[in-house]
Amino acid sequence: MEQFLQLPLYQLRSVNMKIPKDLVAQAEGPQDYSNVSNQEKTSMSEEERFAEEQARRRQEEFVRQAVEEARIKKEAEVLLQMSQRAYGRGVYDKSVEMLEAALTKVPGNSNLGGEIQVWLAMAYDAVGRHADCIALYKRLEGTHPNNNLRKQAADLRYIAEAPKLKISRDEMVKVPLIEKDYDR
Repeated sequence: MEQFLQLPLYQLRSVNMKIPKDLVAQAEGPQDYSNVSNQEKTSMSEEERFAEEQARRRQEEFVRQAVEEARIKKEAEVLLQMSQRAYGRGVYDKSVEMLEAALTKVPGNSNLGGEIQVWLAMAYDAVGRHADCIALYKRLEGTHPNNNLRKQAADLRYIAEAPKLKISRDEMVKVPLIEKDYDR
């Protein structure tokens, strides 16, 4: 393995064998090329300049992707917050619409995706899509990687599947509305 450390990176990659990542990192050297002097740059071979340019492009692409993913995640978070407000005000159909849009932006197996799905299941139940609600809870319960979220989905499914009490209007508690506009 020692003889491979002496080879330039482009030759290392042409060897048909698995090379441990630490050895590749050692062979690549530092990834910051800003401190390379002009004299050193002119003495670089064409392959080294090409490899340096490729590394710079890969890093730029990685940064661009990271920025785009952060923007999309932020959009999903905003949609989740707006849907929670709509749910709290009783506008369940709008909440479902926003939650479904948010779920298209993030992976369902992420923590944010799981939280969106829990809220979506509650909104489904509120608009009368009980079967969709139970199916979503079961899917979360069985497949989501976050243990806490799986337990929460199981608990909420248990509540959603509980038999509904049949009570008349006379048996219901009447709560007077407070006429202040705190939430508007």
